[in-house]
Amino acid sequence: MPYKVTLDHNCILDLANRTPVGAKIETIIKDPRYECFVVNIGASEMRKKGVRPDRFDTFEELLESAGIAHLPRTIR
Repeated sequence: MPYKVTLDHNCILDLANRTPVGAKIETIIKDPRYECFVVNIGASEMRKKGVRPDRFDTFEELLESAGIAHLPRTIR
């Protein structure tokens, strides 16, 4: 049974910005021992990227640039 991992907004930003932490997260996403999910829009960190609750399309664009648009969403 895989471990369930929820990627929060800071994880999304690390992936999108290609940081060293983002590289480690990418390794986890590719590892079949983990089942990864993305937290839905909401945190203040997202506002800095122009992502707001009424702009879900911007959030989806960020997920696409982070390479995780295919991951299922969860509400946290």
